[in-house]
Amino acid sequence: MNPWLLTYDGFDPAQEGLREALTTLGNGHFVTRGAVPESRADEVHHPGTYVAGCYDRPLTRGADRPVDLSPGTDRPVDGEVLVNVPNWLPLTFRADGGDWLAPGGAEILAQRHTLDMRRGVLTRSLRVCDPRGRITRMEQHRLVSMDDPHLAALSMTLVPENWDGTLEVRSALDGRVTGPGGSPHRGPAALPPVPICGHAAHGVIELLTRTATSHLEIALAARTTPAGGRCRTGVEEGRVSDDRAVEVRAGDEVTVEKIVALYTSGDRAVAESEAAARTAVVRAGSFGALLKRHVRAWDRLWQRSHVTDEDPEVQQILNLYLFHLLQTASPHVAGRAAGPYGEARRGHAFRDDLSIFPLLVEAAGTLVPTFGASGGLAFSI
Repeated sequence: MNPWLLTYDGFDPAQEGLREALTTLGNGHFVTRGAVPESRADEVHHPGTYVAGCYDRPLTRGADRPVDLSPGTDRPVDGEVLVNVPNWLPLTFRADGGDWLAPGGAEILAQRHTLDMRRGVLTRSLRVCDPRGRITRMEQHRLVSMDDPHLAALSMTLVPENWDGTLEVRSALDGRVTGPGGSPHRGPAALPPVPICGHAAHGVIELLTRTATSHLEIALAARTTPAGGRCRTGVEEGRVSDDRAVEVRAGDEVTVEKIVALYTSGDRAVAESEAAARTAVVRAGSFGALLKRHVRAWDRLWQRSHVTDEDPEVQQILNLYLFHLLQTASPHVAGRAAGPYGEARRGHAFRDDLSIFPLLVEAAGTLVPTFGASGGLAFSI
């Protein structure tokens, strides 16, 4: 086994929530769960993007009273809840006028998710057959940039195996997100962000929302770049989309890149979050360029924080633990609580400082971690 890779084969609805959590990507400023891009929140999937410091009031009952919906309780609560901000992931396709790829809408012939912890990249390989018997092969690569805390990217390569015709790709920014509400294991959800406006121009789609009561603006901009094709954009309340169409023959490869920028009105030295997101996504460059800078940033973190063990299974566990810790407490955190991967415990981070503080100090170059013969993680000066 490769201790740097966490792999899931096939599709298991009962384990999908765990897979989404363990394949979450983040950079300290924001995190995105490992949900498939074409999914929407339901009993199986829970796409979520969470920004450090972005909290709002929970859903209310009665006379605008926040209610704690944790197991066995039904009482008013104070405080705020982590906001599930607009979803930047939506990216799907359809074959020659068929149905858009969506969970349950096509037969999955093969699927594999692989989290590369060393590089901070989530790869998904998929082979699907639509109701008309057309088979399409897809490979996706996803990153949340550790080099630039405001950027994320998704690359998708599509290959029609047994059909010719029009391949359509739809990229979107979706502000119509909802929390899990009273789900016992997730707790109360924040009020969803309020849509302000959406724009689509010059190959860039933009969405601006604001939290309901804390009034924090959240701006996203996305640039989708396929290899040629026709373009059509759509703007509706809370959602902006970009559709592309290209003629293909069996065996052709079509690669689509989606580059995204996310800013909020709480970001430092940012006068207008919407303008900042637009400028950043235009200047971001290609997926390949972002990936190169992202991997270099992860290399620097691993050089200072890697803990080793001779057992490959133990090494994989250590790598996974450190990977998520480095995403949570990355150099981009800048003193704000970051890193929750969902609305559990109302999105508040509870950490055992005695457990993680030595490692964080070591990352600054003071302590050296070792994995002792007794099986415990130790630190020495």
